[in-house]
Amino acid sequence: MQLEMTWVDAFLMVLLASSIVLGMRRGVSMLVVALGSILLWLILNNVGLFFPPLAFFIALGAGYGVGLLARALATGPLESVSDAPLPSMIAGGIGGFLIGVCLIFALVLALPISANSATGGFNYPSERLPAWLLSGVRDSAVQRFLSTPTSRGGLGVWGNASILRGALVPDRGER
Repeated sequence: MQLEMTWVDAFLMVLLASSIVLGMRRGVSMLVVALGSILLWLILNNVGLFFPPLAFFIALGAGYGVGLLARALATGPLESVSDAPLPSMIAGGIGGFLIGVCLIFALVLALPISANSATGGFNYPSERLPAWLLSGVRDSAVQRFLSTPTSRGGLGVWGNASILRGALVPDRGER
């Protein structure tokens, strides 16, 4: 099996590596921020706040709250782990990895969808995107992995019964 990557995949891998390094530098607080952010992402996504200005301010306030919680835990109950260099780096690296994977999912799944009148479904990404962006995303190994059904070794985000579809795709577009 040959893995073909596009410029989109290279960008996403640099983003993942950068978030892991940032997590290792931030330590335990990055793990707390990552876990809190993922929990808030799932909650806000399932609540269905689709009015962008309102969702922005809710996410901004929630992010500030998660940051305060991370600071309080890193200087309080988790201070012994936070002061030990190796455990703190490992915890931060895990947090950075989680944040990086979530950023990859968000970026890859955030492009517009267009209706496909021939099949009655939709095309992702939309055929109306500029050619350079469309080819980079459509041919992306990450995009193929997310789109491939679970029966064929992917995550099957666009499948009708996919749990990930409900968690990752806020507009819940119908097929």
